[in-house]
Amino acid sequence: MTTLMGPHAVTKDMYAAYKEMAADTIGESEALEWAEGTMGGFADTDSKGRVPFG
Repeated sequence: MTTLMGPHAVTKDMYAAYKEMAADTIGESEALEWAEGTMGGFADTDSKGRVPFG
């Protein structure tokens, strides 16, 4: 997307926002915990993503 949009899509403010988010270790920890929690339901699927019966 940044290749197509060039400087119109990427601003210094966006880089500053990403830097600020990366420095938020509590927020990053909470996001990781949430992401790992959402994957729990996928543990019961086979290699093709199907839920086995029986």
